[in-house]
Amino acid sequence: MDDETFKNIVFNTKNGIALKLYVVPGSKTSYLEYRDGELIFHSSASCKHHGVNTDLLKWLSKNLGAEPYIVKGWSDRYKIVELRGVNYKELLGKLSRLVLENDLR
Repeated sequence: MDDETFKNIVFNTKNGIALKLYVVPGSKTSYLEYRDGELIFHSSASCKHHGVNTDLLKWLSKNLGAEPYIVKGWSDRYKIVELRGVNYKELLGKLSRLVLENDLR
């Protein structure tokens, strides 16, 4: 996967880099998928008490080595998450690896 693959879902902001993604609750495990031009986060948490948001932030922090903040969509399935402490090229490499790992499941 290259820059072109993620061009509409990964972008620079004044405080870091942002991701546009869609979340799906209630999966057996938490993982990231790229499908039809979108990043989809499958969460093992439920929607109750914003469990999916907590799971998403912990998962992104652990797997991307960045500080994630939900800047839009706290109560929505479509979210924009800003990441601090990671550079653009490094992030694209990590996203590609995570998506490919999921494809090999």
